[in-house]
Amino acid sequence: MNGGSSYAIIPVREFENSKLRLAANLTEPERSALTKALLVHVLREVQNSLLSGGLVVSSDPEQVSELIGKFQKIQVIAESSRHGGVNSAIYDGISVLKQIEGDPRILLMPSDLPFLSSKAINKVIELLRLNELVINPSIKKDGTNLLAFIRSKCIRLYYDSDSYSNHVREAKSDNLKIKIIEWKEFSHDLDDISDLQTIKRQLKADSLQSLIQAL
Repeated sequence: MNGGSSYAIIPVREFENSKLRLAANLTEPERSALTKALLVHVLREVQNSLLSGGLVVSSDPEQVSELIGKFQKIQVIAESSRHGGVNSAIYDGISVLKQIEGDPRILLMPSDLPFLSSKAINKVIELLRLNELVINPSIKKDGTNLLAFIRSKCIRLYYDSDSYSNHVREAKSDNLKIKIIEWKEFSHDLDDISDLQTIKRQLKADSLQSLIQAL
């Protein structure tokens, strides 16, 4: 259905203000270190995938740029509205990609997917050859951990507002050909202590430091 280029958009907030639900369990430096490790993991898989590029939209682009290093595919831009929220940040990224010729495929994903792999990303790119939109909910089925679509078929975004069911409803109302997946690589993010415990267990990490090293 669609060939050509493909890009990821990844919204990122300041590291020191991330993972606030873990504030009772981790110190601010620990939460910051964990957030950075998760982001680097996601960027590494984007770099190693068949994606043409990755766009990180951040309220503190200089902070993120320090982590980019050898990830040549990754570009960092500043939010047009500081702390404007996930929807605003993603729309900023989509606006940048409007400069790309053709009708590229766009993958929206969070920065905290510990099981993400380049292989899973490549499989999503392939799914977009036969579908107009691919969606993967969070493990709790409330959030959207992957929303992938052909640019001309972009739907209204509902992040931070029961996004999974709203995105599915929106896609169906637009009569898009959609594919719903529930892959481990996209389903698991890290929001609270139960997520942290699950991820540590699956990665066989007995401490925060070993978890960071495993990522």
